[in-house]
Amino acid sequence: MKNLLIWDSPEKPINNCGPIYLWSSPTSHENDESISIPSLVESKDIQIRDRFLRWHNNLRKNFFLSSANRKTSIMLRPNFNFWWLTLIAEKCNFSKSPNLDQVIKILAFEEDIKGKFVQSILLNTKNSELQECFQNFCKKKGINLTLLQTNNVTKYPLKKLRNFSTYFFSYIFSWIWLLYFFISFLPVLSVGLKKWNKTKGKITFISYSDNSRNSGGILSTPYWGRLPNVLQKKNIKTNWIHLYVPDNSIHSPFKARKFIKEINSKNNSLETHILLESFLSISVLFKTLRDIRVCFSYRNYFHRSTCELTDSEFNFWPLIKTDWSRSVSGPQSAKSLLYFNLFERASGSIDSQLKCVYLQENQPWERALIYFWKVSGHGDVIGFPHTAVRFWDLRYHDIFDEYKTISKNFYPIPDFIASSGELNKSALIAGGQDIHKIIDVEYLRSDNSELSVNNVSRSKKNILILGDYLDENSIHQIKLCEDVFSEQKELLLKYNLTFKPHPNSALSNKNFSKVSVALTQKPLQLIIHDFDIILTTNVSASSIEAYFSGSNLAIIIDPIKLNLSPLKNIPGIAWIRTSSDFRTFLHRANTQNQKIIPNKSLLYFSKDLEKWTKLIDFEDE
Repeated sequence: MKNLLIWDSPEKPINNCGPIYLWSSPTSHENDESISIPSLVESKDIQIRDRFLRWHNNLRKNFFLSSANRKTSIMLRPNFNFWWLTLIAEKCNFSKSPNLDQVIKILAFEEDIKGKFVQSILLNTKNSELQECFQNFCKKKGINLTLLQTNNVTKYPLKKLRNFSTYFFSYIFSWIWLLYFFISFLPVLSVGLKKWNKTKGKITFISYSDNSRNSGGILSTPYWGRLPNVLQKKNIKTNWIHLYVPDNSIHSPFKARKFIKEINSKNNSLETHILLESFLSISVLFKTLRDIRVCFSYRNYFHRSTCELTDSEFNFWPLIKTDWSRSVSGPQSAKSLLYFNLFERASGSIDSQLKCVYLQENQPWERALIYFWKVSGHGDVIGFPHTAVRFWDLRYHDIFDEYKTISKNFYPIPDFIASSGELNKSALIAGGQDIHKIIDVEYLRSDNSELSVNNVSRSKKNILILGDYLDENSIHQIKLCEDVFSEQKELLLKYNLTFKPHPNSALSNKNFSKVSVALTQKPLQLIIHDFDIILTTNVSASSIEAYFSGSNLAIIIDPIKLNLSPLKNIPGIAWIRTSSDFRTFLHRANTQNQKIIPNKSLLYFSKDLEKWTKLIDFEDE
């Protein structure tokens, strides 16, 4: 293994006298010497993820140690380290921090070459950060590196000047973004605050405003399903904080203001609703501006030497430096700091609460919520992963054992996690979560107490294409469908196509330019049994409902990304990586009446939500 070729391109690789590592191809080339990095990652998924978590844990400890040795504190508030508001701490590899997937791939590559002599590497990639990682690695190991694609390299003095100017203009943009946000949300200032200050409820829920509706004074939202109705029937007083997320109905602060006023006034004595943005004030504005200035001073606290760890011969600073830059200045930083201050005011403006239940995705605002909730003397904080916990969704996984003796304010994690089934529970435990902190609750995303299986058989089969929250995933899905159905038009005689975009997406059937596709916006549980085949992206949580319907389920995996499906390793599912895979699947689906027999123990169901009732502990009211 003297000479390696690393090929990060959809094109056929050039000939090489040694092994060829296909960086973004799901299958190995016909050459026996070729190795697929995505396949390597999946074949050693537990080992590679554990290595990543150890690396990330040591990176965090190194940051804490280096910041503790500085004269200027990096604590935003007493015992709250700025680290928890950064994108690096969040680890959102499927959206905000896609370069973390490159870290995963490098760790898999490093495992494969361990103990082998490497003399030279030919690297073909357009990714400049990946190039820099390999340049540093090869220099350190004395390996000859040849770049088949080169990028312009800025000289050191100019690079330092460019970095400062980038930070500086991002810093100015932070102020501009914050002022624009403040002016935009003037219509919601203090809306619902009077009722909030007088609430008698002792249970607080943190939710998002998108897809929320006023149903006769009771909250209707897919995030919480039947739970608000059950709470109403039991005469439980509850408080609800909604983080504003625009959708087709509540698409502006004015609409959000109207929603809050209506749901608080329609004979609703049990629910108290407020937008988080309603806690905006001049004081919050100036505190956030102060924190923006403080965080800008942190810009040099995290650098290349912080990433020099024993976990890997690679230094991953080139792959995470953009995340650090966005965390200390710019709109992303300003938003995190604003929510930080909003939760400070919200938590301190309400009487003592028994419990707080929030939608858990491990975003920076959640760290702020937990910290200020504890500082304000309230009770338990319970995280509720409202979608499936995926194997490669790094946000949910960590090395939690290291923090058992550390105060909760120092490491802001929920006291408990509500798991809606064995699917999430097993994923949480495998990802490092303490089993004693996991509480069983019912699945809420479906209105049915038990999802029934689709047993209908049709001569011409109906395919439902379920869009993704991320448009780039849906576009990849659309392209694959067009490639197959436009090339083999006879398939349209056998299948009817219908597209259901994600509620927060602007995509529609008009995005299909090569084939005719119908459009539906109806709730999934109302139409799911009208379809024989359901096609989802690998990130979409809607694949769970599709799985339990018993329909023939196919999940598209983008070959350059990790398998982020919540149904990874569940039998009976077709995995589609290429057009060829899709054609093979359609042929089999047309000739065989194949159905999935779902494992119903993966989710918990109950009409009366007994597990949720026990969790909230109404007797303490």
